[in-house]
Amino acid sequence: MSGIIGALPRKSLMKPQKYIVHLITLSLFLAGCSSEFGSTSSSNHAKCRRCKPIEIASVSEFEVLVLENELPVVIEFWAPWSGPCLEMSNVVKRLARENRGKVSFAKVNIDECVGVAEQYNVNSLPSFLYLKNGDVIHSSQGLKSLEEFRRELEMVLQ
Repeated sequence: MSGIIGALPRKSLMKPQKYIVHLITLSLFLAGCSSEFGSTSSSNHAKCRRCKPIEIASVSEFEVLVLENELPVVIEFWAPWSGPCLEMSNVVKRLARENRGKVSFAKVNIDECVGVAEQYNVNSLPSFLYLKNGDVIHSSQGLKSLEEFRRELEMVLQ
Protein backbone atom coordinates (compact mmCIF):
# COMPACT_ATOMS: atom_id res chain seq x y z
CA MET A 1 0.00 0.00 0.00
CA SER A 2 2.75 2.46 0.84
CA GLY A 3 4.27 1.71 -2.57
CA ILE A 4 1.05 2.76 -4.26
CA ILE A 5 0.73 5.93 -2.20
CA GLY A 6 4.42 6.70 -2.73
CA ALA A 7 3.84 6.46 -6.49
CA LEU A 8 1.07 9.07 -6.41
CA PRO A 9 2.03 12.64 -7.19
CA ARG A 10 2.54 14.74 -4.07
CA LYS A 11 -0.33 17.02 -5.06
CA SER A 12 -2.78 14.09 -5.08
CA LEU A 13 -2.27 13.39 -1.38
CA MET A 14 -4.21 16.56 -0.59
CA LYS A 15 -7.54 14.82 -1.33
CA PRO A 16 -7.19 11.37 0.25
CA GLN A 17 -10.92 10.53 0.14
CA LYS A 18 -10.91 10.52 -3.65
CA TYR A 19 -7.91 8.21 -3.79
CA ILE A 20 -9.28 5.89 -1.12
CA VAL A 21 -12.33 5.34 -3.34
CA HIS A 22 -10.03 4.64 -6.29
CA LEU A 23 -7.91 2.23 -4.24
CA ILE A 24 -11.05 0.38 -3.08
CA THR A 25 -12.30 0.23 -6.66
CA LEU A 26 -8.93 -1.04 -7.84
CA SER A 27 -8.92 -3.68 -5.08
CA LEU A 28 -12.39 -4.87 -6.10
CA PHE A 29 -11.35 -4.96 -9.75
CA LEU A 30 -8.21 -6.97 -8.97
CA ALA A 31 -10.31 -9.36 -6.87
CA GLY A 32 -12.53 -9.98 -9.91
CA CYS A 33 -15.48 -7.92 -8.72
CA SER A 34 -17.52 -6.19 -11.41
CA SER A 35 -19.56 -3.94 -9.15
CA GLU A 36 -19.99 -0.55 -10.71
CA PHE A 37 -16.79 1.44 -10.42
CA GLY A 38 -16.89 3.96 -7.62
CA SER A 39 -19.76 2.13 -5.94
CA THR A 40 -18.73 -0.02 -3.01
CA SER A 41 -22.10 -0.37 -1.31
CA SER A 42 -23.01 -3.75 0.15
CA SER A 43 -26.10 -4.16 -2.01
CA ASN A 44 -24.08 -3.71 -5.23
CA HIS A 45 -21.45 -6.13 -3.99
CA ALA A 46 -24.09 -8.76 -3.18
CA LYS A 47 -25.20 -8.69 -6.82
CA CYS A 48 -21.66 -8.71 -8.18
CA ARG A 49 -21.44 -10.91 -11.27
CA ARG A 50 -17.85 -12.11 -11.04
CA CYS A 51 -17.17 -12.46 -7.36
CA LYS A 52 -16.64 -15.68 -5.56
CA PRO A 53 -19.35 -16.49 -3.05
CA ILE A 54 -19.88 -13.64 -0.58
CA GLU A 55 -18.16 -14.39 2.74
CA ILE A 56 -20.41 -13.38 5.62
CA ALA A 57 -18.63 -12.38 8.84
CA SER A 58 -21.46 -11.02 11.01
CA VAL A 59 -25.20 -11.08 11.56
CA SER A 60 -25.51 -7.51 10.26
CA GLU A 61 -23.64 -8.43 7.05
CA PHE A 62 -25.93 -11.42 6.68
CA GLU A 63 -29.01 -9.22 6.94
CA VAL A 64 -27.75 -6.74 4.34
CA LEU A 65 -26.06 -9.09 1.86
CA VAL A 66 -28.42 -12.06 2.05
CA LEU A 67 -31.85 -11.19 3.42
CA GLU A 68 -32.11 -7.94 1.43
CA ASN A 69 -30.73 -9.45 -1.78
CA GLU A 70 -33.06 -9.23 -4.78
CA LEU A 71 -31.69 -12.45 -6.24
CA PRO A 72 -32.26 -15.93 -4.80
CA VAL A 73 -29.39 -16.85 -2.47
CA VAL A 74 -27.65 -20.14 -1.76
CA ILE A 75 -25.93 -20.07 1.63
CA GLU A 76 -23.18 -22.54 2.43
CA PHE A 77 -22.54 -23.05 6.14
CA TRP A 78 -18.97 -24.27 6.48
CA ALA A 79 -15.90 -24.45 8.71
CA PRO A 80 -12.22 -24.35 7.73
CA TRP A 81 -11.50 -27.52 9.74
CA SER A 82 -14.17 -29.56 7.90
CA GLY A 83 -12.80 -31.75 5.10
CA PRO A 84 -16.18 -32.09 3.33
CA CYS A 85 -16.59 -28.28 3.41
CA LEU A 86 -13.20 -27.79 1.83
CA GLU A 87 -14.08 -30.34 -0.87
CA MET A 88 -17.31 -28.46 -1.66
CA SER A 89 -15.53 -25.13 -1.99
CA ASN A 90 -14.62 -25.52 -5.68
CA VAL A 91 -18.08 -26.84 -6.54
CA VAL A 92 -19.73 -23.80 -4.92
CA LYS A 93 -17.31 -21.40 -6.65
CA ARG A 94 -18.01 -22.98 -10.03
CA LEU A 95 -21.78 -22.83 -9.58
CA ALA A 96 -21.47 -19.19 -8.45
CA ARG A 97 -19.67 -18.39 -11.73
CA GLU A 98 -22.14 -20.39 -13.84
CA ASN A 99 -25.17 -18.72 -12.26
CA ARG A 100 -23.90 -15.16 -12.02
CA GLY A 101 -26.68 -12.65 -12.32
CA LYS A 102 -29.32 -15.31 -11.53
CA VAL A 103 -28.34 -16.52 -8.05
CA SER A 104 -26.07 -15.14 -5.33
CA PHE A 105 -23.92 -17.48 -3.29
CA ALA A 106 -22.85 -16.78 0.29
CA LYS A 107 -20.55 -18.59 2.70
CA VAL A 108 -21.05 -18.47 6.46
CA ASN A 109 -18.14 -19.70 8.58
CA ILE A 110 -19.93 -21.18 11.59
CA ASP A 111 -16.93 -20.48 13.85
CA GLU A 112 -17.00 -16.75 13.06
CA CYS A 113 -20.73 -16.20 12.66
CA VAL A 114 -22.30 -18.43 15.28
CA GLY A 115 -25.51 -16.38 15.52
CA VAL A 116 -26.56 -17.03 11.93
CA ALA A 117 -25.79 -20.76 12.18
CA GLU A 118 -27.86 -20.98 15.39
CA GLN A 119 -30.71 -18.97 13.84
CA TYR A 120 -31.04 -21.57 11.08
CA ASN A 121 -30.39 -24.61 13.33
CA VAL A 122 -27.32 -25.72 11.38
CA ASN A 123 -26.05 -28.99 12.91
CA SER A 124 -24.30 -30.63 9.96
CA LEU A 125 -21.50 -29.46 7.68
CA PRO A 126 -21.58 -28.49 4.96
CA SER A 127 -25.19 -27.28 5.05
CA PHE A 128 -26.92 -25.34 2.30
CA LEU A 129 -29.93 -23.05 2.55
CA TYR A 130 -31.77 -21.70 -0.47
CA LEU A 131 -33.45 -18.35 0.16
CA LYS A 132 -35.83 -16.37 -2.00
CA ASN A 133 -36.95 -12.93 -0.83
CA GLY A 134 -35.35 -13.67 2.54
CA ASP A 135 -37.38 -16.86 3.11
CA VAL A 136 -35.89 -20.36 3.25
CA ILE A 137 -37.32 -22.41 0.39
CA HIS A 138 -35.07 -25.49 0.66
CA SER A 139 -32.19 -26.91 2.67
CA SER A 140 -29.71 -29.74 2.22
CA GLN A 141 -26.58 -31.14 3.85
CA GLY A 142 -23.45 -33.00 2.95
CA LEU A 143 -21.11 -33.55 0.03
CA LYS A 144 -22.54 -33.34 -3.47
CA SER A 145 -21.01 -33.69 -6.89
CA LEU A 146 -21.16 -30.71 -9.23
CA GLU A 147 -23.96 -32.40 -11.20
CA GLU A 148 -26.00 -33.23 -8.07
CA PHE A 149 -25.68 -29.67 -6.79
CA ARG A 150 -26.57 -28.26 -10.23
CA ARG A 151 -29.73 -30.43 -10.44
CA GLU A 152 -30.75 -29.47 -6.91
CA LEU A 153 -30.23 -25.79 -7.67
CA GLU A 154 -32.31 -26.00 -10.87
CA MET A 155 -35.10 -27.91 -9.11
CA VAL A 156 -35.29 -25.51 -6.17
CA LEU A 157 -35.18 -22.32 -8.22
CA GLN A 158 -37.87 -23.22 -10.77
